[in-house]
Amino acid sequence: MISITFSYIGYEKAETFRFYQRILRGFLRWHRTKAVWLKGIDRRKAHLVIDESLIKNALRMFLDGLNNGGYFQAQHENLGSVLYDARENDPETVGYLSYYNVELGDPNEIFCPQDSYREVSIDYCRGDSYEERCYSWDGYRCIYPKLTRTPKAKQQNEVSVP
Repeated sequence: MISITFSYIGYEKAETFRFYQRILRGFLRWHRTKAVWLKGIDRRKAHLVIDESLIKNALRMFLDGLNNGGYFQAQHENLGSVLYDARENDPETVGYLSYYNVELGDPNEIFCPQDSYREVSIDYCRGDSYEERCYSWDGYRCIYPKLTRTPKAKQQNEVSVP
């Protein structure tokens, strides 16, 4: 597990809305239990704590240029100090990370792409009868990028005839 600190470099702060609303939340949803965002509020730095297998994807996400010429600067941060700070200060989190005895974020929250990445509960995605409303959800994490247009139950019952 590693920690990456990141900040926006540019002149148009408004260009970050899409990044925070869609790109970062999508990343957190797709990698639920392996990534959490510790929000940087006031003078506190923002951190992304992730499983090491996600390093290349995370850095690519941060280093992609934004529409108005801005970008995010990302660098490695000491994981121990970030986890200590998180335990002491209880920062606002987005996503959920579970790694050995470390749990950060809310295990019952996810961000639904069908609702413009609105925060919803896992029960919302499953539906009342636990028949999933979100077809990119496997009950544990998002199966992106293999998004489907037909419900899973329908797919499982289909039989191809030669």
